[in-house]
Amino acid sequence: MLRKAEKGDLPAVFRLFEQVKGELFRQGIDQWDDRYPTEEDLRGDIEAGSLWLKEVQGEIYGAVVLNSYCDEEYEQGAWRETSGNFRVIHRLCVAPAYGGRGVGRQLLEESEQLVKSWGVRSVRLDVFSQNPPALHLYEKAGYWSTGTADWRKGRFYLMEKIL
Repeated sequence: MLRKAEKGDLPAVFRLFEQVKGELFRQGIDQWDDRYPTEEDLRGDIEAGSLWLKEVQGEIYGAVVLNSYCDEEYEQGAWRETSGNFRVIHRLCVAPAYGGRGVGRQLLEESEQLVKSWGVRSVRLDVFSQNPPALHLYEKAGYWSTGTADWRKGRFYLMEKIL
């Protein structure tokens, strides 16, 4: 199960994100870099209580941010859940050593179960259009595109799933 990140987790979480950035780069996916996500971003997630972790025997191998924050570009989405009862997935990642084992799917499912236990009705996210593994993960999990947003790195698809 997921556990909430604590201040002491920051070094390990930052290492995880650095590993994932390196793997994305190796795959030719220009999504994350030295400008995002930063150690400050992750520190803020921990302080806000919105960073959740997967670990085995003390090794953190997955992370996800769950909150209700949306960039203003999210207003472009044709969202089905309009009451405001949603959470947004940000920065979902899995250690490269655990890739291809269904860990991303498990992390996503546990995130959905967690927010559903909070009474949340839908999950929103944005996914980089040039990240085929992430697109496949979300589409296979039942997320559908509600629009697009263009940020510094390019086009992102806005997606939603009703729980």
